Amino acid sequence: LNDEIDVVAIESGADERTTCIVKNLPKGMTKEEIEEVFGQAVVDSYNIFVLPKSPQGAHVGFGFVDFVNPLAIVAFFTAVNGTQLAPGEAAVEVRYSKMQGAVRLQKAFGSGNPGVANSDASSVSEMPSSCSGMYSLSESEGGLSD
Repeated sequence: LNDEIDVVAIESGADERTTCIVKNLPKGMTKEEIEEVFGQAVVDSYNIFVLPKSPQGAHVGFGFVDFVNPLAIVAFFTAVNGTQLAPGEAAVEVRYSKMQGAVRLQKAFGSGNPGVANSDASSVSEMPSSCSGMYSLSESEGGLSD
């Protein structure tokens, strides 16, 4: 499958994928700054946001978002894709992830962490060391689904 977001295919129901990779996040941005950028476009519309971290604890410049349904991608894509978040940085690029579903993201970046499913929907919280390599930016009510 193509990894490019096709708004028409989503709106027609032809594309039912729900997980995106968000590339070109400035490494100097804090989790609070990312929350501010993403927050307006994803409020109550996603299951999980994963921001992989380096061994030094900083994020690595990309993240994954699993949305509650394909239509929620449209608002996020429209608001975020192509946005330059810092001077001299590449524009943010939103594409479909090869990994699809919140459960797959949770398994890849921190399986078995009960804190992920109970995250506060309005904040970015650093995950415990048992889930190294991940920040969580909300879980929509209703829990994870794949």
